[in-house]
Amino acid sequence: MSLDARTLPARTLILPVFNGASFLEKNLGQVRAWLAARREPWELLIVDDASADATPRILEAFLAARRGEAIERIRFAENRGKGFAI
Repeated sequence: MSLDARTLPARTLILPVFNGASFLEKNLGQVRAWLAARREPWELLIVDDASADATPRILEAFLAARRGEAIERIRFAENRGKGFAI
């Protein structure tokens, strides 16, 4: 699998998120499936830009269900914008 955390990634996909609860669960699954289908090793870095909705809970559940995959989350304490998140 190309999202194996034991493999050094060839590429990183950075996904900045701010208050994405309304669309996040569906889209995270699609992004993960797309990365898992790649031949080269990838990692997914999700940057939560201080979301105030259910985004942190959704991300925690997503990560818990995928332990051992090259998926990480960074959470900012205050909203700084997409440019800063990337």
